[in-house]
Amino acid sequence: LFSMKKRVYDQIRLIGLDGREQVRVNWNEGNPEVTPKSRLQDKGDRYYVRETLKLSPDGVYISPFDLNQEKGVVENPIKPVIRFGALAHDADGNRKGMVVLNYRGQRLLSYISALTNQTMGRLWLLNDKGYWLIDPGRGDEWAFMSPDSQEQSFASRYPSAWTEIGRSDVSGQFLDNGNLFTYSKIVALASDLPLIAPSLDPTFNTSKQNWVVVTQVS
Repeated sequence: LFSMKKRVYDQIRLIGLDGREQVRVNWNEGNPEVTPKSRLQDKGDRYYVRETLKLSPDGVYISPFDLNQEKGVVENPIKPVIRFGALAHDADGNRKGMVVLNYRGQRLLSYISALTNQTMGRLWLLNDKGYWLIDPGRGDEWAFMSPDSQEQSFASRYPSAWTEIGRSDVSGQFLDNGNLFTYSKIVALASDLPLIAPSLDPTFNTSKQNWVVVTQVS
């Protein structure tokens, strides 16, 4: 019911302290389904499990924006996700596992991609390392997820422009090698997140989430 009503989570999971999935609900393109026990997986080696285990009792972990993996392999077709993790406790305060929600990141990407029709030139979304999360038509998106493609980044293709972008915390515009770059940084601060129950006053442990929207006009 939570998956069906919210419509924003690709997966909702209860994961044990050993990293094994105990309950998993898949979005399943709008027809949520409970995963049979025979298909539950061991996620003990995944970074978001390790980071969630470090949380305080009232903490919430927010992962980097990357691609979902199944059995250690990037899922095909790709599923961009941001994961939210929190520890689950029993009535005596003992840790029993963790709840992990996979936000359907394509929703966010689609909102930003829609701006392409409102701007001249090319529009990109970059992560804090200068890799493309949105790169229409060129196919360099998510290169950091592949060991063979990690040189395919805005930072390596436009090094002086990336250096210039790094000098500001907010936004700007500049000329570089015959290109006009306009950029604005999106800082995903935990304090900006709407809380379902503000009285809980959770502590957020968030990975660095500086994204950059960039337009390039030749």
